[in-house]
Amino acid sequence: MLPFSEASSSRIDLEPSSQGVSVEPLQFSDIESYINTVLVRIPNFDPEEDASIVAGLSGAYSRRLQLPEWWTMLVAKRGGKIVAGLEGEIDDSRESGKVNWVHVGHRFQRGKIATRLYAAYEEILRSSGISQMTAYIDSQNFASQAFHRTLGFEPYRRSREGFMYRKSLR
Repeated sequence: MLPFSEASSSRIDLEPSSQGVSVEPLQFSDIESYINTVLVRIPNFDPEEDASIVAGLSGAYSRRLQLPEWWTMLVAKRGGKIVAGLEGEIDDSRESGKVNWVHVGHRFQRGKIATRLYAAYEEILRSSGISQMTAYIDSQNFASQAFHRTLGFEPYRRSREGFMYRKSLR
């Protein structure tokens, strides 16, 4: 495991898009903005019920603890401000990387930012030798289902509430 301060110092996407957006790992200096801009906007996230997540994340960053290498948090920034985020994790078998969630601010949707976040995460997974990427999609979120299909994901398992999608990285 690398101390997060070392892991977060490198940029993944050095060329900003036409919107002036760059994608990079979450940095210590961005944690408060990240919580207020991205984390609290995740569907079903309740800051009061999930206070332990916010406190744990804030505490880990403030103490600069080593975070597990299987955990990835990427942010998209425009003008130095966070406008989107993606959290992913590698499973115990080290065969699959799961997108836990992605959020793009309303003003920045339809600007290819989520596509760039996914591409950056895919690059991380490929460089780690991971063979597939997965994402859970709510059964009523038709826009997300279509988005994942355009990225090469296919549904492979259904639950009562949604679908697991996967994409081969080989």
